[in-house]
Amino acid sequence: MILMLFTPKLFIMMKNIFIILLITFFNISVVTAQFSASVGYDLNLPTNQMALNIGAIHNFKVEGFIKMPENRWSFGMDLSVGGYGSKRDPIAFTQGNTVTNTFVSVSNMVYGFKGLAQADLFSRDDRALMPYFHSGFGMTFFETSLTVEDPQDIDNCRPLQSESLKSDQTWIASVGLGLRWHPKSSEGFYLDLRATQNLGGKLNYMSLNPPTTSHLNHNNGADGTPVNVDFYNQQTNIIHQHRIGTVYNSAVSFWGVQLQFAYQF
Repeated sequence: MILMLFTPKLFIMMKNIFIILLITFFNISVVTAQFSASVGYDLNLPTNQMALNIGAIHNFKVEGFIKMPENRWSFGMDLSVGGYGSKRDPIAFTQGNTVTNTFVSVSNMVYGFKGLAQADLFSRDDRALMPYFHSGFGMTFFETSLTVEDPQDIDNCRPLQSESLKSDQTWIASVGLGLRWHPKSSEGFYLDLRATQNLGGKLNYMSLNPPTTSHLNHNNGADGTPVNVDFYNQQTNIIHQHRIGTVYNSAVSFWGVQLQFAYQF
């Protein structure tokens, strides 16, 4: 499902957007412009307050850039989707003499997009290895969803519940350094490795693990807000709660490492 979003049509659309912007605002010819597209893996390692609450974020990323010949600067955008934790717990529902066993699945997803600017650190663009400066600014979205799965019993029950428990968004900015490896024998293909520091505004996000004693001691008492989901027993008319996780609020802060495979048109 996720991979279907990143098709050649998306790259073509991004290229057309960049060309229109350049014609409109910079009044330059795009006949000789160079366009590159890449897909790859993006590892985000939380720092500061965020590091106390959640683990590493794993993303799939797609990028597109446009660059004028004999110009060190290139401009583009990226789209990313990933996650930082999920769990699947068993649960039983009783109705009369029938007990239905199923699972509650919870997943934390992260989406984002940024406008990007890069500058080569050397003027010659025919180098096999090209270090560059990287910067970006955009939005990041954190979402936690819950699904009470299909029990697949003889009554052909459907999923009992599927909803978004928590979602929030904020701005994000990144700066860093990268290295492109473009062997002459590879035609238009090249490898792109980058390290970035990413900072953003405050937002609410969920951790699926309860806070530990060590966490509380280093978190200045900011132990978050528990998130519970109510379940109703039709036989006993009793509502019981199932703890899903804990919501925290802090500024976005993480180191990023990206490894991407790219092609220059």
